[in-house]
Amino acid sequence: MEEPAFWVWHRSSELTGREVADLNEAGVGVLFWHVAEMGFESGAWKVAGVSRRQPEKMGLEVFPVVRIKPGTGFLEDRRAALALAGWLRDWAGEEGLPGEVQLDFDCPARLLGRYAEFLRDLRMELGGVRVSVTALASWAGLPDFGKLAGEVSSLSPMFYDLEADEPTEVARRNFRPMADGETVAWVRRWRNCKVPWRAGLPNFERVSVFAADGKLRGHLRGWSHEALVSHPDLEAEVLAAGVTVLRVAKEVEVAGTRISPGEILVHRMPEERALREMAEAAREAGARSVIYFALPGPGLRASYSARHLVAVGGGVELALEWRPPGEVVLRNVGAVDLPVRLE
Repeated sequence: MEEPAFWVWHRSSELTGREVADLNEAGVGVLFWHVAEMGFESGAWKVAGVSRRQPEKMGLEVFPVVRIKPGTGFLEDRRAALALAGWLRDWAGEEGLPGEVQLDFDCPARLLGRYAEFLRDLRMELGGVRVSVTALASWAGLPDFGKLAGEVSSLSPMFYDLEADEPTEVARRNFRPMADGETVAWVRRWRNCKVPWRAGLPNFERVSVFAADGKLRGHLRGWSHEALVSHPDLEAEVLAAGVTVLRVAKEVEVAGTRISPGEILVHRMPEERALREMAEAAREAGARSVIYFALPGPGLRASYSARHLVAVGGGVELALEWRPPGEVVLRNVGAVDLPVRLE
């Protein structure tokens, strides 16, 4: 396979020189950069969260990604593709669009054929620009999947968040891991895909809050490992497959959210072994490469650095640095990351 790619999400700042150097060292050459959230209302696109075009740097190709919000009205309006193509050209400005644009839309299964028609219209409007799309893992088995695949240059199926946690299972302290044998099986189902595809793998951490009855309350924002580990009223219980339950002894506040006794706080991240098994399954199934969600940096808490994900050897190597007037800095200069533990 080619070297891995990364999605860059909720970020407007450019890559730093250090980030570019790290990506070059890891052999990463392609980034898919989230540039806008769009919804189709009253016959027009409503756009929010626009990020300007990111320049290519030191061998990095940067392709824009447009996230289309839930809602299928644009599939019923033949002017929608023309309008989106016009917006993309205006966004690119005088430099023009790069060689590829990507759409991120969780299309309902029953409308996959209509989505294919929309993509055909968009591709024709954009001329020589390649159009790729993200995909739900389940699309590969749908009747109209072949029609969709015929209208895009490549697909990036997302092999995470495949199923929601059932409240009854949460109440039994059974939580779906981000990556395990089931997700590996989903990757293998794409072996018959006839167009180039990248396997979308999870590279993020999430802290979720569940009510006492097992229903999801939401996910924490602005949390840190330090705050979870050092909190005197949280007791960590590490389960298998990258799942840690944080027991609440009394009412507490974590990252600005009040958590009551009986409610459940859960930290999840993909285990390294499971990620490597998914990447190997993708290689065996004929994937072009893997693409990780998301690149470490502002906007999302990523699980592993780019160099860690492509490392085939080496280990943690610590360097101690003294800085006047008495500051001590301990840095990991090895080939892999220090493991995260909430115990």
